Amino acid sequence: MKLFIKLFLLILILAAGASYWYWHSYKKGIFKYFLQHTISSKTDSLYYLRYDSSHIDEINGNAYFRNVYLQSDSEQQVILKSTDSLPNVLFNVYIKSVKASGIDMAAALRNNELHAKKIIIDEPYIQLINTGSNQLQIEDTIALYKKMVGEFKSINADSIIIRNGVFVSKNRRNEIQSSLSRTTILLTKFKIDSTCDYTNVVSYFINNVVATVDTISVHKNNGKGVIQLAGVNYNSSAKSLMIKCVQSIAENGKTSVVKLNQLELNELNIEEFIERHRLQAGMLYCKGGEVTVYTNKHDASTNELSNKSFDFPEKFFDEIELGCINLGNTTFIIRNKQFPEREPVTVRNVTFNVTNEINVVQGKTIRNIIDHAKWKIDADGFTFITEDKLYAISVQGISIDRQKNLVSIEKFGVKPTISETQFVSRAKKQTDYYTIEINHIKLAGIDFSKLLSQSMLDMQQANLKVNLNVFTDRTLPINTASKVGKYPQQLLLKLKIPIYIKKVVLENSFISYRERALESKQIGDVRFTNVNASIDNVTNIPAYIHTNPVCVINAKGLLLNKATASTQWKLLLNTTDGTFDVKGEIKKMDAAILNSIGMPLGMTSVSGDINGLTFSMTGNNYKTKGSLEFLYSNFKLASYKMDEKGDTLKNKKMETWFGNALIIDNNPANGKTRTADISADRELNKSFFNLVWKSIFGGIQKTILSKGGAELQKRIKRPKIINKAAVIK
Repeated sequence: MKLFIKLFLLILILAAGASYWYWHSYKKGIFKYFLQHTISSKTDSLYYLRYDSSHIDEINGNAYFRNVYLQSDSEQQVILKSTDSLPNVLFNVYIKSVKASGIDMAAALRNNELHAKKIIIDEPYIQLINTGSNQLQIEDTIALYKKMVGEFKSINADSIIIRNGVFVSKNRRNEIQSSLSRTTILLTKFKIDSTCDYTNVVSYFINNVVATVDTISVHKNNGKGVIQLAGVNYNSSAKSLMIKCVQSIAENGKTSVVKLNQLELNELNIEEFIERHRLQAGMLYCKGGEVTVYTNKHDASTNELSNKSFDFPEKFFDEIELGCINLGNTTFIIRNKQFPEREPVTVRNVTFNVTNEINVVQGKTIRNIIDHAKWKIDADGFTFITEDKLYAISVQGISIDRQKNLVSIEKFGVKPTISETQFVSRAKKQTDYYTIEINHIKLAGIDFSKLLSQSMLDMQQANLKVNLNVFTDRTLPINTASKVGKYPQQLLLKLKIPIYIKKVVLENSFISYRERALESKQIGDVRFTNVNASIDNVTNIPAYIHTNPVCVINAKGLLLNKATASTQWKLLLNTTDGTFDVKGEIKKMDAAILNSIGMPLGMTSVSGDINGLTFSMTGNNYKTKGSLEFLYSNFKLASYKMDEKGDTLKNKKMETWFGNALIIDNNPANGKTRTADISADRELNKSFFNLVWKSIFGGIQKTILSKGGAELQKRIKRPKIINKAAVIK
């Protein structure tokens, strides 16, 4: 028995010695076979593993591998492809070196458990090739994980350090889909075992991790451009994600569509993001940058914008929950998709802030995020030149408050780019030269949902102060082009954007019409000051027009800063012939006030008292009819002509006497108040307002002319004396 024990111990010692010698002599081969078998047994021998050199210290549990390659076998790919067994994703891995310390060698060989204290992976290059769909799916990451883990039941490491890694994803045409460069990752307390749920495999790599990536590039389908994220820093303990720059580059590789700087997400719930495709964070902050937005193409067949005014990315997240958003000064560049060569509109210093919690459960689009949140946008404004290069349009001091459904604009301006003299010298026909300045604009009760989803401007009220200056030079050739179809309500109906404004309020506004007369070559200025007006039911939307087909304008102001004038306009929106109704009144005034207009424009002066003027008429594209009452006393005319030098008006005594002989000095006269019927045919090349004035002036002529004067007027094609009394053409 003792001999048996001695022999057994001797054999055991010899076996142990032989095993020790064999292990030290062939440990690299054993480990190499184990690793290769782990890979190939799970992948139908599709992949092979090799490395140039290695060092293994089984006593201290250290291992080192240099130039490690894990690649798919091209011949095996062909075989599997012919049997429809090729996986959806192929991958190739190269690692410059792998260092591991504190490895439990016995557990690795005996229990297929990889336990280590520290693993350092230097300069890995990982390439994925999508052989099936064009996008990497979660199932593909699971398959990839199982192939890499192989037969290991568990992987456990106190820390894993990946230094200067590169990741590239390609499609089946060998085109790059996405890439990560200069990636550094620190994983701590990393553990995976057989009890884990493989459906959430990505989540194993998001906890206890600090990661930095120099550049992440995501290429759009069909070579439509690339999105780049530079300076990415993720810290799971701090629950923060910081990106130095996000840039979307167009397909030409030069034009930047989006460039945002210093993005920060804090209180980030990364598990919700990875596992449930849900963005949940405390705050999204961005320092600012530049964003290009393209307007959609206009559909000529329907006279409407196709679907939506602006392009927004769709299917953003399944669910979004953010505490607040802060976007710093950003420049927005708005380009016309239909005419990309046109100069873009640049909106500068745009800020965007959301102060309440955003919780969009079924949103999936940026539109719905904006629609559900309480946000505010501020901007310095923008300026652009019209297509004909004659006017600069500017908007300054923009503030949009979603919570209050309010938009305020400090100033809107339309200013000529050339002087009045230059404009006249370039004009070939009579054309209006105008300057518009609208201040203190307040747009209240805006339906932002309709604005964003239907490109419809729907609001309750617009308050503004208008300064309008118009100049026309009658010494230029007459513009014979027809203006039929260009009444205010007709132009409104032709607008491409659907509009409904319940009420527009003009406050303390100013309107000036200046004209250089053909005969006198002098300029008269018709001014209305302290104009206050309300415009109800401004719309071109059929549903609103069906409910209320009339746009009503009520206005009141001072004519030449002296006489109170008021008017009401009713513009029909449900007709095609430009039907309108207008009535007005001018209060008592000194007739001589009109001489600042009558002298240059009609070479006529008047004196006496105007005690009141009221009129009412209806009209359409071609004519008007109505009635007028003109009350006056001691009314006299004086006619003038240009002197020999052509720069001074000289009284024409004979025509003055003859003209006064044809008029009645007073109305009422002899206890009877005269009224006049209004009837006028439109000159088709003249404006809407010209027809209205022509009708009013015709009624004034009928009122002031005596019976003999009226008969004389019928015989004379152009009654020079009376027509010179015109104060507005």
